[in-house]
Amino acid sequence: MTMYAIVAARRCAGAVLAAGWLAFGPVPAAVAAEPAATTLVRCSGSFGMTVGGFVGDAQGSGDLTCTAPGRPDITSAEIRMRGSFSVSGSTVTTETQDTLTFNTGETTALEMTRTFVTNAGQASESGSGTTTSGAFHPATETESGSGTARSGGDVTIFTIDQGFTAELQR
Repeated sequence: MTMYAIVAARRCAGAVLAAGWLAFGPVPAAVAAEPAATTLVRCSGSFGMTVGGFVGDAQGSGDLTCTAPGRPDITSAEIRMRGSFSVSGSTVTTETQDTLTFNTGETTALEMTRTFVTNAGQASESGSGTTTSGAFHPATETESGSGTARSGGDVTIFTIDQGFTAELQR
């Protein structure tokens, strides 16, 4: 067999193989990667949340230090939270309507779900939600931190002041 015949035979074999694969179905296109989320605001600091008591709700507040790419005027925010809660064992879940008020006077309203897990007076917190209006809307919010839990009667007070961070992303 000559060199030309070997090359021709290989090309034919490649074409037959490709035709065989196509007979089984189309070759899937490359899956497009999800674009990375853009951080709009990142805050750290602390907050307190009280659940239970006379009114039977969840309410809290906190002071945060913030950065916002492209917005050097935003340096801090105050968070106010109010809503409902449920308890299952050592886990407390809150559903709240929050307001972030930035040092610029701009506000962002959010609907948040937070989970507090307690163990011997310590608490870990994680939360997520979405904006409903205001600056940086539409966006999602994620947060986490740890701290302490103090209970007395039908009231539990969470103080989340260790490694707390929150991010608004789009």
